Amino acid sequence: MDPGKIIGVVCLKLENFDGSNFNTWHHKIIFGMQLLNIYYVILENKPNFEEDSETKASWERDDHLCKSYLLNCLANHLTDIYSNKPSVKDIWNALEDRYKNEEKLSKSHLIDKFLDFKFDDDTEVLPQVKELEKLVMKLKDEKSTLCNTFISGAIVNKLPPSWMSFSTDICRKKKKVSLSDLKRFIRIEDEIRTRAKNELLAKQKASANMVASKSDKDFSREKSSRRRTRIQRT
Repeated sequence: MDPGKIIGVVCLKLENFDGSNFNTWHHKIIFGMQLLNIYYVILENKPNFEEDSETKASWERDDHLCKSYLLNCLANHLTDIYSNKPSVKDIWNALEDRYKNEEKLSKSHLIDKFLDFKFDDDTEVLPQVKELEKLVMKLKDEKSTLCNTFISGAIVNKLPPSWMSFSTDICRKKKKVSLSDLKRFIRIEDEIRTRAKNELLAKQKASANMVASKSDKDFSREKSSRRRTRIQRT
């Protein structure tokens, strides 16, 4: 096997495809195969070599290299599923049949997920904003780009009820709040709320400890009183 191609396989290793973002991965792996000069075994039907053993050996070598490269760019569970296919072309066709149609549905699914996304009132909001931004990035991969003004407005509208005062303050600002500034304001608000929550928990714990301590003292006092009463009776 050509040492240059072996080095190329290592250098052109992609992030493993796990079943999501097929179109993006699809374009990248085609580019990698083209650089390695092995994409032709997928595009072309296997020729009838007849007695041309040298061409046959070259084809089979590239087919094996292309199959190894493709499988090496799949997540483990997908490698297990497709490794038993006889040729790289069979693997390629099976992946396209399985995931290209699913990718067409995924854009609509992502839009629905974005519209239905709600922030949980029991956890910090900023990490949830980052989850929403992941959906935005996936939509961008699907050629559905949302402007930052729309994203900012969506975030404000999706904030939980306890953030009503915060939302009102943002909406009342004369100057439009950028997405980066909005995330900064949310981080500050998260920190304030977390600090207030921790202080409340500390007070509740201290109060509970005081009640427990008082109960222990009352119990000890009552126990001592009973002991003295028994002694006096004897």
